[in-house]
Amino acid sequence: MQPMTKVVMQPKQEISQHQENIEVHYYNKPPSVSLQAFSRCPDRCSMTSGEKEYINKKIVIFHGPDLRGKPPMKYRGQLWIMQSMEPPTIYADYLKQWHRVFNWTLVHRRDSDIFSPYGSFAPNRSVPVNDIQPIAWTKKDKTAAWFVSNCKAQSRRLEYVQYLQRYVDIHIYGKCGNMSCPRSMHNNCLTKLQDQYKFYLAFENSLCADYITEKTTRLFQEGLDVIPIVRGTGELYRMHLPPNSFINAHDFTVKELAQKMKSISNNKAEFMKYFSWRKNYYAEEIDLFYCDLCKKLHNADKYKRLYESVSHWINDHPDHRNCQEPTDVHDS
Repeated sequence: MQPMTKVVMQPKQEISQHQENIEVHYYNKPPSVSLQAFSRCPDRCSMTSGEKEYINKKIVIFHGPDLRGKPPMKYRGQLWIMQSMEPPTIYADYLKQWHRVFNWTLVHRRDSDIFSPYGSFAPNRSVPVNDIQPIAWTKKDKTAAWFVSNCKAQSRRLEYVQYLQRYVDIHIYGKCGNMSCPRSMHNNCLTKLQDQYKFYLAFENSLCADYITEKTTRLFQEGLDVIPIVRGTGELYRMHLPPNSFINAHDFTVKELAQKMKSISNNKAEFMKYFSWRKNYYAEEIDLFYCDLCKKLHNADKYKRLYESVSHWINDHPDHRNCQEPTDVHDS
């Protein structure tokens, strides 16, 4: 497989040698976070990690989904940051006892202190239109694929797909289906998507504000010629993804969505329209938000804040308004 539009790696920007280096300490760093997260940033920051070493650190990040019980002692002058790439439904209740300790949030919501999406897009000014490779179409003889392992998600996505399967052919890979493509064979799975399928179901496990994960963004970053089918409010996806680059199940009944998929599957010209965005945009690196964090830390005195209840903020108050129950799980 040769992807059409790979994620663009920005050149490392020159770091000012006269700027003070700010050390950021990660209390419970997950494996997905690199100690070199700030290495490409124009501002000077570095990262250390460890639960015992946080006592003498001024800037401390905590991974919210891995926290339990009461918080450790917070020492005078420390700035605590809560980070998460998970939806509120997964971890908000874990933080009920973490009152008045977090100063900043580093999550996927746009109203977070540091907005950290799984991916973003920028104007494509460097690649001439003539250099954009043609879209794969010839070998695509299958309709839709879905890779999934969480079968009891808040979004009830499996139930939705089971209704959709009554009208259109969908291959489900993983624990929730009868087909297999192990994570250890990641590249082979992407090749299968690129060569054989026209659609991919990028359904989130939770329907929450601003929550768009790698299920969708990876298709853009890997340059796969597969149309993502998403499921959520139209405003959410129109705000974060290039125009005319996806289909939103929210805009159709189950039967109408199946008809839409069949219509596009039989019309090459219509299929191609969903990739015209590549002439104008490219997918950026996934972790650029660490540079935003570093820049803000160099001006931390201007951004003083303390969360009374970070659990309430994550949920958008105790009534859990930040996440919505699905209303489309029925055969219509």
